Amino acid sequence: MRTLIPALVLLSGLFALCPQAMAGDRTATKRVAPVYPALAKRMKVAGTVKLEVKIAASGKVQEVKVLSGHPLLGPAAKECVSQWQFAPADTDSTELIELEFKM
Repeated sequence: MRTLIPALVLLSGLFALCPQAMAGDRTATKRVAPVYPALAKRMKVAGTVKLEVKIAASGKVQEVKVLSGHPLLGPAAKECVSQWQFAPADTDSTELIELEFKM
């Protein structure tokens, strides 16, 4: 347990540099990390982008809608989530996903 704690601290520090995602009930089986827009980086824009994602029963993303977030970050969030794949389900579903962009 003691050797696991430094590894977890190191990993949490690495993840702080990357955009983070929180998904709803459907499990994402394939995630694509968003590309931090160059202009947003130069302007030091960070924050959370909230997305509404319509997912087919097969798990394929059908539609992504930006609900809130900085206009410079929204397109990058939308582009990456449209490439995600979710676990199959009995019916289509709609998930709310938040991507956090940190500097």
